[in-house]
Amino acid sequence: MREGSAGAEIVAALAPLPGDVVIKKHRYDAFHNTQLETVLRNIRGAGRVDTVIIIGTVTSVCCESTARSAFMRDYKVAFISDANGGLDEASHNATLDIIGKVFGRVMTVAELGNLLRS
Repeated sequence: MREGSAGAEIVAALAPLPGDVVIKKHRYDAFHNTQLETVLRNIRGAGRVDTVIIIGTVTSVCCESTARSAFMRDYKVAFISDANGGLDEASHNATLDIIGKVFGRVMTVAELGNLLRS
């Protein structure tokens, strides 16, 4: 997707609110050549950010790349299985398997909600 193309536009239902930070990524990994790590390290109010929640598309490409990169930067990774979309079921499930075994915790939206409420 190229900046300015329809595929790079933010979906209206997910539009940022005033004060939200928008990180424009240029490669599969959201940390690569972006300000994401700087933003996470400078968030104030709730204490230090120690966990990155991964949702999006494509599970085995952008989402997995970002999860691995977050792990390598010492963040905990919560990879939300039913909030990631894959190219196909096999690659989606393979990514869930490797993330869960090595790079983070795989959970559903409902499980994340319960965790955040506890």
